[in-house]
Amino acid sequence: MHKNYRFPIPQTIICICLLVINITVSAQFYYNEPCTGATGQFILHGNAVYTAGSGSPSIDPVGDGWIRLTTNQESQKGWVVFDHTFPSTMGVTIEFDFKVWTPNECAFGIADGFSVFLFDAASGLDIQPGQSGGALGYGPNCQGCSNPGLSNGYLGVGIDEYGNFSSTWNGSCCNWTPTPSTGGINPGSNQIAIRGPAATGYQWIAGSGQNLGTLNAPILYTTLTPNRPADNVYYRRVRIDILPNTTGGMEVYAYVRLQPTASWEPIIGPVQVTYPAPELFGMGFAGVTGGGCARHEVRNLIARTPGDLYVYMPEMPCVSVDPMENTTIPIHIVNGFGPADSLKVCDTLPAGFNLIEPPVATTNNPNCVTTLYDFTQTVLPDGRLLCCYWLDMSINGEVVMTYTGHFEGGIGGSFTVGSTITPPPSSFADIDPDDNSFTTTIPLIQYDTLTICHGSTYQLGSQTLTASGSYVEVYQDVNGCDSIIHLALTVHEDVNFDLGADVVLCSGDPGYLSTDYRRPLTSYYWNTGATTPEIMVISEGIYTLTVSTWIEDSTILCHKTDTVRVTSTPYPVADFIADVTEGCTPLSVQMHNLTDFDNHVHPYTDIEVSYSWEVYDEDGRLQFV
Repeated sequence: MHKNYRFPIPQTIICICLLVINITVSAQFYYNEPCTGATGQFILHGNAVYTAGSGSPSIDPVGDGWIRLTTNQESQKGWVVFDHTFPSTMGVTIEFDFKVWTPNECAFGIADGFSVFLFDAASGLDIQPGQSGGALGYGPNCQGCSNPGLSNGYLGVGIDEYGNFSSTWNGSCCNWTPTPSTGGINPGSNQIAIRGPAATGYQWIAGSGQNLGTLNAPILYTTLTPNRPADNVYYRRVRIDILPNTTGGMEVYAYVRLQPTASWEPIIGPVQVTYPAPELFGMGFAGVTGGGCARHEVRNLIARTPGDLYVYMPEMPCVSVDPMENTTIPIHIVNGFGPADSLKVCDTLPAGFNLIEPPVATTNNPNCVTTLYDFTQTVLPDGRLLCCYWLDMSINGEVVMTYTGHFEGGIGGSFTVGSTITPPPSSFADIDPDDNSFTTTIPLIQYDTLTICHGSTYQLGSQTLTASGSYVEVYQDVNGCDSIIHLALTVHEDVNFDLGADVVLCSGDPGYLSTDYRRPLTSYYWNTGATTPEIMVISEGIYTLTVSTWIEDSTILCHKTDTVRVTSTPYPVADFIADVTEGCTPLSVQMHNLTDFDNHVHPYTDIEVSYSWEVYDEDGRLQFV
């Protein structure tokens, strides 16, 4: 039974305030790539791997992986290209988590860094990265002009541990000098920095300053550790807003979040890229090491158009949900270009999902407010839960509605979540109504139990199972998401019995055939039609017993059959005569054997006959043997 929670009216909640900017109408887009599975939407090159699918066993379990651009070794370069492109006319907002850590330092410490970049995708996604070292896979190499930077590069944002990404390439060649704006040797170490297009020589544009400027927080995890630091110890998420400006180029902002629930902290922007943007952007990441080394890892990428009115759910696609645990479903409502009063939002939760607490509306920035009111929920005829409410949203606000509950039994291998925004009256300009609703299917982790007979096999994906145990198989569903099955397999004991050696009976005498296999939920079937574990036999023939034992709910039978041969031997009829029967001592008597068989068939060539003579006197005393 769904609990019918209701919000008080009105409810004031905090919303996210972003920069307001006029943007030309164009097609909206939204991409989400968790990077947590064995595969994904990135094309991998060089040293880059999905950690959930790399090695045997994998570095990380499926559902908790990363893209690792470099390992903790010197002179590495790994780069990845996103297999989608998007138009530049409305700009792009890019978000991703990253971690920089290492179990050991190389000769030059923890270095060098990685970059996220945009490039002109008009000629496709087959690009060559920039150089290693301070170029961070985006710019040219400092050792000579023959080593170019990223082909068709337009914008590179460097996560720079060592500092050379914030140095200047002088003239037409690649000599490095510190940028005047930062000064000193390695002036930009431990900062985020921006470089421009290949057409401008990848010029340095801006940097956050050491330790992310006023945040005074290193971009890397400085403690050597054998294991990746957890989010509650070290968490870094970057958001980059790239918006069209009046020159045909782009205006860039960079933000950092230091905790999963913290506010976005602005660290760069606005900065201007005045060179005209290409019509079509491609995107990728590149990580490098040189004399220093580190593990450079990224995941949870979002690439979307900034602004407009839309609804989405970035956290959950392709994340397999465990039905044995409480599940949180977050739905994001974003308003981009103007105040929006009287927005009606209806979220559809799956059948079998029971709320265990009232839904919660939250955001991360205390600089502006939004009102939520008239929350209602209705159980639909098919069992789904429809939750509707109204919002008054400020400019560039974002609200996250969070539903927490658990699944009841009977739900299949996935569940569907949807949401729809009904815009306010016509005075509100909704640029792209196609993104006012969404429906997404999310895989559930399946927990199955199965019992098979001894000697049988069960095929679980690529695994052929013959023994009891717990097994995990990861499939790719139709959406390319990881679908996980946990199987507890029990192999039923062998139905182990033996009717023994063949049996010989004397003609007309009964014999008994039986098995000592006696178990509950067991049946016996003889080819005579008998259904008991023991039978009496008189006739010759071949006797077969099938023993069947039920498993658990009596829907599966395990069988074994054994056979025994029964033969019959006729009784002998003892008979003899003597040539004399009386006389004086000494008396010699000749005995003649006249023994026959009860069926008068003689001799039995397959029967061995033995004789034993005994002679008694008239008083019954044994005289001769």
